[in-house]
Amino acid sequence: MSKSITVKLENKTVEVKKLPIGDYAEILRAIKQLPKHFKSIESLNSETLMDTLPLLFSDCLPDVISILAIATRTNEEEIKELGLSEIVQLIEAVYIVNSYADVYTILKKALAHPEMTALQKTKTS
Repeated sequence: MSKSITVKLENKTVEVKKLPIGDYAEILRAIKQLPKHFKSIESLNSETLMDTLPLLFSDCLPDVISILAIATRTNEEEIKELGLSEIVQLIEAVYIVNSYADVYTILKKALAHPEMTALQKTKTS
């Protein structure tokens, strides 16, 4: 498991480090608005995605820039100057270095555990 990934961009190199737990509160505040943007993706197919993607991207761009600035410890103005392929490289590095796939799998298993399911039902009753 990598503690950092170096991403070589066109004009600079960014070292993406694993986020300390304390920084997640700041990330969570920044991503608070993202779900409303991505609800429209659920019903898309490969043909309609390309029609919707530019609008979706322009709507959530400020949120994505803010998240990347926090996750990479890079100034928002510098993030705004990057090209799309560079943004994708940074997103991929943040995802990999923080093991988000593993975290998702662990949380999914934990939430599916019978004791957790019973606890959730008790809280909603």
